[in-house]
Amino acid sequence: GSIVEFCEAGLTQIEEWERDGAGYRRLYSRAHFIASHFLAALHKLRHPGVEWEAEFSDTLSRNGVGELRASDVLPGPLLDELRSGILRHGGTPPESTNVYVWGEYATLTLADRLLFTNGAQREFVFNLYPADDPVIARARARSVVAPHPSPPDELYAATPSTYPLDPGLCNIAYFGNFYASQQPEDVLQPFAELTAQDRSRLRLHVFTGATGELEQLVDALGLAETIAVNGRLPYLEFLNLARRMDVLLAVDARTP
Repeated sequence: GSIVEFCEAGLTQIEEWERDGAGYRRLYSRAHFIASHFLAALHKLRHPGVEWEAEFSDTLSRNGVGELRASDVLPGPLLDELRSGILRHGGTPPESTNVYVWGEYATLTLADRLLFTNGAQREFVFNLYPADDPVIARARARSVVAPHPSPPDELYAATPSTYPLDPGLCNIAYFGNFYASQQPEDVLQPFAELTAQDRSRLRLHVFTGATGELEQLVDALGLAETIAVNGRLPYLEFLNLARRMDVLLAVDARTP
């Protein structure tokens, strides 16, 4: 239902904008939240000449550990329009009642360019579908692998951060939230296992959304002198502070 509301409001806004000009020549939509691809698909069906690039930095139908995302699709005009559009383009509409499967397959069918951020990700998505499906063959031919773009240098200096850092320590930063596949213990436990002398040379600065539980965990591990827990920063301040750190810590998801 929320996707229907988003698409209806989006299509109304697009029509209002296009009354004052020639209309869109290009579309770009991102994988999450998923309504972005649905809105782009509908606009593509109604304006076949527009060039649509769909980004797949995350799969739609599977989560970070490869499990099926599930939410019931809502029957109605939006679904009917997608079904007829998939058929016109030589695809087989999903038998699934899962909204994520519909969004993924409609995007693979209709987008002019599919952007993946690594090759394994691309193979994972295409291998979810029968190899002899003509939609998948066309999608593979229209797909590219490219990393996320990096911000230009001037953005790193746009908003100077006043966050204090001790120049006598090795300052390590973790920016971001923790998810089921990225446990905070993975970040904190190694510091607890260091000798007191080694810990005295380090400072871990964590910038995250849920600070309360993390602070309790830091205290329980006896790391209050080593780990500073902070709330999330505005984007431009984050960029500036990231350059001031000695080390940026990234924790990959645990997946099969």
